[in-house]
Amino acid sequence: MYDRILLASDGSPEATNAVEYGFKLAAAFDADVDLLSVVDPEVWSVDRLPDDDPRGDTTLEDVEADALEKLGELGDSSFDLVVQREVRRGTPFREIVAQAENRDVDLVVLGSRGAGGSGFGSTSERVVAWTSTPTVVVPPIHRPPSGDLLETVDDVVVALDGSDTADHAGEHALGVAERFGSTLHAIYVVNSAVHELKDSPRSIVGMLKKGGRTTVEEYAEEAVSREVSANASVVDGRPAEEILARVTEVDADVAVLGTRGKGAADDTLLGSTTRRVLHRAEVPVLSVS
Repeated sequence: MYDRILLASDGSPEATNAVEYGFKLAAAFDADVDLLSVVDPEVWSVDRLPDDDPRGDTTLEDVEADALEKLGELGDSSFDLVVQREVRRGTPFREIVAQAENRDVDLVVLGSRGAGGSGFGSTSERVVAWTSTPTVVVPPIHRPPSGDLLETVDDVVVALDGSDTADHAGEHALGVAERFGSTLHAIYVVNSAVHELKDSPRSIVGMLKKGGRTTVEEYAEEAVSREVSANASVVDGRPAEEILARVTEVDADVAVLGTRGKGAADDTLLGSTTRRVLHRAEVPVLSVS
């Protein structure tokens, strides 16, 4: 399923945490690893530094050499994985997206924020929005388990809405659950902020609920046919709130959803539900386009 995984690091504790999680994923899927660090010339521009900043004497080549050295310190030799380390120069999200495409990567893993960030990082959001490669965003609050990841991913929440991206997300969630022996929790949310009509069988809400039940029940049946434990639920509410609530309720280890749902405009790269879940989730989120 995932033969090559790209792990992005900027040397921050948050990124190192995500890389550790990524190595455990790679070990679980027996995947090769691309370990990437990007040096942004704009950040390291001497012209932007105060006159008394000691970094004024540092060249980009020095920064890149230091980044490569830090990449060499990442990883666990006990995993016996094939690892390629590379430092690129440019805008971080663009270089990560390009590396994923050029190296035919199956999965990208990165932290939700990087060096100097106090909230959800712009690099993470832009990678999810622009890449066609499935991407796992790891929040700083989530620590990779000390043991085998195969033994600790017990519950996976997947959000479905009948869209193509949600269907793709469902396939990835099934693959993850198969690999880890997880229980799948499929959820379909009828957006109460959009559909406020009376909830009766013949109302819009009633028809949406009926369609939602069909979607999640067929998905759960498919999971069971592949020997994956699964359950399905249809709820009213705001999608992001309900997805996050379900993650908390079942103590999920990962959430899976499409980058855009049915309600997203055609020219929207990243749906509002996905953005809100990414910003607030306390577990890794796998986004699929």
